[in-house]
Amino acid sequence: MKKPFIAWELIVLVAVLYISLGDKVLPGALGETSAKTRQSINNFLIGLVPGWEPSVDPYQRTEDAIEKHK
Repeated sequence: MKKPFIAWELIVLVAVLYISLGDKVLPGALGETSAKTRQSINNFLIGLVPGWEPSVDPYQRTEDAIEKHK
């Protein structure tokens, strides 16, 4: 039996389309709001991953191997 279409699925679809394409399709303030919303979501997701600095130089082993074989 086929699952009935639920209203929240439509709402999620419209929200994703608004956030992803709104600034290209919608005029004026609606387009600006879409772009700002997308930028806020991007900044939030980027903020979830902390900056990572390796404790050693990742290229040092390669540089040492090149010098060794010269």
